[in-house]
Amino acid sequence: MKVLKLFTTYSLNANLTSNLRPILGAIVGMRWWRSILNHKNGLQEYLQRKLLPLPTYETEKVSTNPILFKSKVHVNGKVFETMNVYRRKKIAEQVVAKLALNTLQEGDDDKEDEIIELATLKIGD
Repeated sequence: MKVLKLFTTYSLNANLTSNLRPILGAIVGMRWWRSILNHKNGLQEYLQRKLLPLPTYETEKVSTNPILFKSKVHVNGKVFETMNVYRRKKIAEQVVAKLALNTLQEGDDDKEDEIIELATLKIGD
């Protein structure tokens, strides 16, 4: 009897895993999920929502043995630059895009805080 229970439990877990695999695959394949993982896309979508010009990337090879890259991104007159060097050009650009996106979004949060403070002052007066 105990052997049967163990076998049943195992097959239930196996079925659960096999049923979840397509669901997890669909989630990873969703467009919004990819933009979270791809910071260059996220930055571009953010700028398009704000009606700002698209970013331009400047990536340079700083070493040939081993090959290392450093990247800059120009966003609406601001320049963001990676502090570290990376073995792949794509990774350097993703890192600098993430830096730019996080910095720009923090600026948006600060503006929202200022608006809340102004609203509080007006209500209190």
